[in-house]
Amino acid sequence: MNLDQFNVAVQILTDLKYDLGNNNQSRSFIIDGGAGTGKSILGIYLLKLLIDAKSSPAWTAEEEALDENLSYIIGHLSPNLRVGYVVPTQSFRETLKKVFDGIQGLDSKMVLSPEDVANSGEGLYDLLIVDESHRLRRRRALFNYGSYDKANKALELDEEATELDWILKKSRYQLFFYDSRQSVKPSDVEALRFFSLSQQEDTRNYKLTSQMRCKGGNDYIEYINNILECQQEEMLTFGSSYELLLFEDVEDMVSAIKEKNNKMGLCRNMAGYAWPWKTHKMKLSKIQKEGLYDIEIENKYEVNNAHKYIWNTTQRDWINSENSINEIGCIHTTQGYDLNYAGVIIGWEIDYDPINNIITVSKDMYQDAKGKEKVDEKILRNYIKNIYATLLERGMYGTYIYVCNESLRDYFKRFFTFVPHRTKG
Repeated sequence: MNLDQFNVAVQILTDLKYDLGNNNQSRSFIIDGGAGTGKSILGIYLLKLLIDAKSSPAWTAEEEALDENLSYIIGHLSPNLRVGYVVPTQSFRETLKKVFDGIQGLDSKMVLSPEDVANSGEGLYDLLIVDESHRLRRRRALFNYGSYDKANKALELDEEATELDWILKKSRYQLFFYDSRQSVKPSDVEALRFFSLSQQEDTRNYKLTSQMRCKGGNDYIEYINNILECQQEEMLTFGSSYELLLFEDVEDMVSAIKEKNNKMGLCRNMAGYAWPWKTHKMKLSKIQKEGLYDIEIENKYEVNNAHKYIWNTTQRDWINSENSINEIGCIHTTQGYDLNYAGVIIGWEIDYDPINNIITVSKDMYQDAKGKEKVDEKILRNYIKNIYATLLERGMYGTYIYVCNESLRDYFKRFFTFVPHRTKG
C-alpha cells in the first residue's frame, strides 16, 4: 500500500476498535476514492489482516500501528468472525474469486454478490466490505425483478429497498468503497442515498486521494474530467510517464493496442454502448463461423471495407478471457480493472456542441435499453460521461482514443496528440 492507503487502514481499525470498546453494535464506514486510488487493494488488505489475525493467535502485523488495534478487534468480534467481500458487478466478482483463491488465508467463497448476502440465512455478518459500491442496485431498470423482490421479501424490506439496504440489514459493520463518478446506470443506487448515509451520526467517512493506477497521476484524472465537463482550456502533456493519443482511424488504434498487448500484455480495446449487441449469448465459434459482428465503423480509406468488431463474448472475467484482445469490452466488463494500455472507442451517442460549448448525448443512439429506461436526457448525459471517464481512466501507462463524431473529434484534438491514418506500405 502507499502512505495514503496505510493511513486510512490505520484510521479504520482505530475507529473499529473504539466502536467495539464502546459497545457500538453497528457502524458504516464510507471510503470515498476516485478511479485508480487503490480501493480494491485496501479492501482486500483489510480483509486479509482480519483473517490472518483471527487464524493465528501469535500473528502480528508488520506495522505496530496496525497490530495494536487488530488483537483487540479480533477479541471482540464474534468467535466465528463471519466476514465477506461484496462485489456488485459480475465480471469483476469472477476475477476477484480467482484472486482470492490465490491468496493464502482467503477463499473465493468470501467473494459475494449482494443477492448472496440477502439469501445467506439467519445471522449477521460481523463485517462486509463492499467494493464498487456505486454499482449496488435499486429497484429500477432491472432485467430480473423476481429475484430482487424475493430478496427484499426474505429480508422483510419494502419493495423499494436497495441492495445497499440489504448490506446494512445483514451486517454489524460495513465498509463501502465508493466513487459517485463511476455510477453508470439508472439501476445504480442514487448518489443522494450514499450522501444521506455519509451524513448519519453513526457513519464514519474517509477519503483516498493518491493515484495508484495511472502514471499520469491525479493531474490526468482531473484533465479527463475537465475535458468532459468542457472546462479545460489548454492541452496538457504528462511527459514520458503517460502516452495519450487520439487516432484518426479506428483500426489503427485497435491494432496499436494489440501491438502493445503482444509486448507487455493486459492491453484491451473498449467502447461506449453505441452499437446493438447482436451476438449476445452466442458462442465465439458460431460468431466466427458465420462472420457475425456487432460494431461497424466506416473505413474512409478503403471502399466497401468497413471496420467490424464484436462485443465481449463473456461477462465473466472478460479481461482475462482467451479472445478478449480480439473483442471490444463494454463498461460492465472493464469497470474496476487496471490495464497497461486502454483503447477507447467513443461512439455515436456522444457529441460536442461548439456553439454552447457543451457535451451532448443522443438517447436514440445509445443502445443500452435498460441504461436509458425512464431517464431524462440530462441524467443520461451524466451516465454516459461517467462511462467514458471510467473507460478513459483504466490505462496505467497510456490511453488511445478514437472518436466517431467529427465535432467531438475536433474538440478532442485540442487536448490530445493526433495520430493521422497510417497508409499501408
